[in-house]
Amino acid sequence: PSRSAREALERASAMDSSLVVARVNLSIACDNLGDRTAAWAALDEAIALDPAHPLVLRRIEDQTRRRHR
Repeated sequence: PSRSAREALERASAMDSSLVVARVNLSIACDNLGDRTAAWAALDEAIALDPAHPLVLRRIEDQTRRRHR
């Protein structure tokens, strides 16, 4: 993902605070750009909105697996 994708996802998240999927995607974009702090921050927001959302659970699993490599 490019920085423009990250910016678009940041705007989408800011426009609608209930967009769990936008925050999960923002987490992925930030991670792919090497910004793990922002990636976890976006994931934390998604978790706060819907901790049982399937994409949130999958992202947590992926992040946890990467952290333990």
